[in-house]
Amino acid sequence: MNIADKLKSNIVVIPVVASIVVGSFTGIKYVLNLTNTINSNKEAMFILQDKINEQNEVIKKSNQDISNIYGVIETSKSIMEIMGGQLSDLEWEVRDLSR
Repeated sequence: MNIADKLKSNIVVIPVVASIVVGSFTGIKYVLNLTNTINSNKEAMFILQDKINEQNEVIKKSNQDISNIYGVIETSKSIMEIMGGQLSDLEWEVRDLSR
């Protein structure tokens, strides 16, 4: 049996083996690309998580500032009511003095 006879008897097997080899390399390349994508997405997620944590800190500080401002406003209202009452009392005292 020479080489030509072996090729004729295995003519169907050669393309099948070639396609299996090419398919295997393509599959391995796909898995490697997918692994690289997953790793780069992990890094992006860590960066985004850090940014979210920073923004949460900014929000907490903003909420504290808003609470402080609200306290100042409430204190100012109380002072204005007290001063209004004192001004009313002074008006009555001035009226009494002018009689």
